Amino acid sequence: MKFVWQQIPSPLVTELLTYNKFDGVVLDLEHGVFSNETLYSCIQVCTLSKKTCFVRFADINRSNITHVLDAGADGVIFANFEDVNQAEVIFDYTLYPERGCGLVRENKWGKQPLAQTKPVIIAQIEHINAVTKLNDIAKLPFDYFMVGPYDLTKSLGCAGEFTNPDYLRTLNKIEELIPREKLGFHIVKEFDIKANINRLNDIGFLALGMDTTLLLESIDKLEALLPST
Repeated sequence: MKFVWQQIPSPLVTELLTYNKFDGVVLDLEHGVFSNETLYSCIQVCTLSKKTCFVRFADINRSNITHVLDAGADGVIFANFEDVNQAEVIFDYTLYPERGCGLVRENKWGKQPLAQTKPVIIAQIEHINAVTKLNDIAKLPFDYFMVGPYDLTKSLGCAGEFTNPDYLRTLNKIEELIPREKLGFHIVKEFDIKANINRLNDIGFLALGMDTTLLLESIDKLEALLPST
């Protein structure tokens, strides 16, 4: 599955990000400032556009998880996952029967069978601490394990250095322990995509770009077309 990444809290941005061949949109609640109403609308726009909608959380909060799943989000991503003990809480909050069941948008307010939907659940590996525990983490029943390159390089002391030997060795270890079909990456910029293109073949989940950086890069390209003065 291939997704685009949204940080700007606007349903209009969500709509624009659905006009492509990607499978869906990731709404980033760690770095994006979404109100509850705006988040709900973004989920609506994405799913009504027949695209898959995932929501990324900075922490594990039962109320927030319930709200986005009730709104119809197809999956959830948990940033900075590194504690095996967190997994039981995550699955309790996201899966029935422990997750509370109501008449909500997810089941068309009771017009569809209740308690049937299983969201996609993704653990994001963003710190060397998680990599040191990856033997145990890889055995957990997450649908995907997604690498967050920026935070991972930062935790290794080489922030943004995607050719650093320590980072490449860490990626090799991750790839040894996570099956390709369950491996995911978030690659933000065009240069990084080109540098990692071979590594991205045949993986299960891929998030590309970011609405904010796409805007900046587009403006830079337009500016480069102007005659110098």
